[in-house]
Amino acid sequence: MFYTKRKIQLAPRLRYGVGRGNSYTLWFKIGSALCLIIAVFLIYKNALSLFSHEETKTPQVLGTTDQPTPQGAQEQFIEYAVQKDDTLFLIGQQYDISWTTLMVINNLDTPDLKVGQKLKIPTK
Repeated sequence: MFYTKRKIQLAPRLRYGVGRGNSYTLWFKIGSALCLIIAVFLIYKNALSLFSHEETKTPQVLGTTDQPTPQGAQEQFIEYAVQKDDTLFLIGQQYDISWTTLMVINNLDTPDLKVGQKLKIPTK
């Protein structure tokens, strides 16, 4: 091949790398690193809470209290027999109570109902 003593002169920008970083890329790198650190911390914290041996708590129903009811002031319930095409949502609307509260009161695992099933509905 041909040998030449002439060297190619690169522009100063190309000599140090194309698109040399400015202050925006520095802040972007710092922000990305900070977000990554926060994400790792949150994942670690959630993993610790999964393996903790804390007592499992039962879900709270809004509007209820943990205080025992005084004697003679027990809640009154009416019994409702599920009809065809009834849902917990529709029954809850009819008696002005949320369907999730009906699930908790009646110890239901799923919102599926069977015709003739008896539900306890609190009276006001």
